[in-house]
Amino acid sequence: MKIRYVGITTVLALVSTLSFAASETFIDLDKNEDGKISRVEAASSSQLLARFDELDTNKDGVLSESEFAKYSDE
Repeated sequence: MKIRYVGITTVLALVSTLSFAASETFIDLDKNEDGKISRVEAASSSQLLARFDELDTNKDGVLSESEFAKYSDE
């Protein structure tokens, strides 16, 4: 019984995380509305922050809409 509970809890946590990731939009994350997502703004999403350097292809320290699109399309 305990194993079943842990399994169900894990699945629910994963589904919740995936639902949150799918609902993040560029507009939601661009808090100061400057058309870019800074590392500070990206920090509101641990998943985005973990991939920030990979997505910042021009290495300017911010994510443009096109750079963010690679993340949101996955």
